[in-house]
Amino acid sequence: MFYYHLVKKADASGLNIKSRLSDIVSSGFLLQPNTGYLGLKYSSVNQHPLSGTNDLFTSRTDVSKLLVDNLKILNDRRLYYYADPSKAKLAGGLTESNPDAYVGALTSDSYDDITANHLKNTYSLINSRYLKVMDSDPRMIMTYTEQQLILSEARVLGWITAGNAKDYYETGVKAALADIMATNSSYAHGMAISQAYIDNYFTGEAAFKSNAADQLNQIWIQKYLMNFMINPNQSFFEYRRTGFPVFPINPATSLNETDKNAVPVRWLYAAAEGNYNRDNLIEALNRQYGGVDDINKVMWLLK
Repeated sequence: MFYYHLVKKADASGLNIKSRLSDIVSSGFLLQPNTGYLGLKYSSVNQHPLSGTNDLFTSRTDVSKLLVDNLKILNDRRLYYYADPSKAKLAGGLTESNPDAYVGALTSDSYDDITANHLKNTYSLINSRYLKVMDSDPRMIMTYTEQQLILSEARVLGWITAGNAKDYYETGVKAALADIMATNSSYAHGMAISQAYIDNYFTGEAAFKSNAADQLNQIWIQKYLMNFMINPNQSFFEYRRTGFPVFPINPATSLNETDKNAVPVRWLYAAAEGNYNRDNLIEALNRQYGGVDDINKVMWLLK
């Protein structure tokens, strides 16, 4: 199911990306809602990595404006499971069940500005359940949710003919919401996810759109929301592949030394490669990156 990472190579000769994915779908060898997931379930023995880490870093982690605003747009109750309300908003009279009590930090702001607002209790912190609950959200690498969203994207793109994009989208999102519903609802700020909520989720902006471009954006944002705290690194790879969601960039605060208007798309080769594998390193750089090892150089996979 990782063929979708090759979306830009869908028509490359010899790879047969579309037909191979179609064959997998046709075979019926797919995850089912009750199959489970590839990953790690935390417990009192193997605790969530943030459990009990109420230290200088973890207890002061602000959530991003990108995450908060997209959850609000969708009227998505995962907001209340992912974040705690802004203390400043609560002091101003808002309740913890009011979405306006949740404020994300704009990650493109300067460190000084973010710090100043943080000290004023402006932002929402990461939900305290991550620090307190030993068996919080499991580490998930491949899930039924992700599979269904992949199939929805493939159907929109015309890679497969089985099923329809709307059903794939809805079953995937329902599974993601059900995963969160299964967690400790005492940390949901009075806005627990119920089966009735899941069944009525697809209204307003969450309803599947009518044109392909909007449908793809919906699928991609649901992947972004799904991956929060269970597979966060995947969000970068999805962004690199799709350009969505649009990460905020401020040239004045960017740490991208060679392109202040871009998010880097790759890591540099390790220094050890130059010491012990120099000939192959030079060949690889010449083949893909014009001989330059730069974080903004686009690899073959993305061209």
